[in-house]
Amino acid sequence: MLLQLATYFNVPLRRPQAMRPTRRFRLDPEPLRFLTAFAVCFFAVGLPYWWIPVRRLTLPDALTGPGLFVVGAAALILGWSLLSRLWVIALVPAAAVPAAVWARILVDGWNNPAVHHVWALELSITEAAGLFCAGLGALLGRLLRRLSRSRRP
Repeated sequence: MLLQLATYFNVPLRRPQAMRPTRRFRLDPEPLRFLTAFAVCFFAVGLPYWWIPVRRLTLPDALTGPGLFVVGAAALILGWSLLSRLWVIALVPAAAVPAAVWARILVDGWNNPAVHHVWALELSITEAAGLFCAGLGALLGRLLRRLSRSRRP
């Protein structure tokens, strides 16, 4: 029965001694850049935002500062260095902003469920702020890429 299944699916039963792996394991740098950009933006937005007491928390004022600048700078660097689509480059750093707010909502909601009763509004505000900064950064990065490519002889 095993021989019939192996021949049906064209699977060799034993590996010949002469077969060697043809490819070595290599990490693709593009997903690593996206993951690094997301993590840096998540903590750049989240760390200052998480230290604000709940009673003083107002959006989008709590997000203004170096965190959104880092989101725009990360999108600028990704837009300049990668050949991915522009909307993908803008969405990865922009997704870190609502993710940081979502982490705060989850922790605060665990401690006191009545604190974030308008969480959907909070997430929509942070999505808009993140998309604006990341979109602007990605556009500037792509523009810098085109300008730097056109000046080369």
